[in-house]
Amino acid sequence: MSLSGIAQVVVPNVVGETQAAATTAIRGLGLSLETVTTASSNTVPSGSVISQSPTGGTSVNPGSAVNLVVSSGPAQYFLTTAANPVNGGSVTPPSGNFNAGAVVSVTATPNAGYLFSGWSGPVA
Repeated sequence: MSLSGIAQVVVPNVVGETQAAATTAIRGLGLSLETVTTASSNTVPSGSVISQSPTGGTSVNPGSAVNLVVSSGPAQYFLTTAANPVNGGSVTPPSGNFNAGAVVSVTATPNAGYLFSGWSGPVA
């Protein structure tokens, strides 16, 4: 019991759980879910809880709010690939989203009568 005479509730540790499972556990103890924000993570799967506040194991009053940070998965970047002129050949992979830090092998294949002369734009 707290000093005010109200029985305390222990916040469950939901880090690593899916957002749905975390929500069920939090609300099942009579706590409320105040905010859910997202953040990218290379280690926590998309849709799973990265962190919570208050932390698991903390005693709080019934109805207290819990905040979650949920993984949106790895950060991504958009890679644009194209042959110039367009009829001069092809570049693979096609333009699209890739995980940050991923190594992407890019191949240029010239059409007959064209030569590959180099890449342009920022490449890291």
